[in-house]
Amino acid sequence: MRARYTVLGPEGIEFFARRAADKLPAAPLFTEDGKQSWRRHIWARQIRAAAKSVNVSLPMHVRLHAGVICA
Repeated sequence: MRARYTVLGPEGIEFFARRAADKLPAAPLFTEDGKQSWRRHIWARQIRAAAKSVNVSLPMHVRLHAGVICA
């Protein structure tokens, strides 16, 4: 797995601070059921479904490229 980095603005910092609250340092931030780490195929299905529902009302379609959402 390759590490990826991004710069967060104040809203992003607040979001991740809320996700990390009351968690141990090695605990996953995103889970399926509060314990199980998100598995890629579950995450991908949810993102594809969200993009499909958004595309119904947009003049431009949302596309997914290697896990990145593009407009």
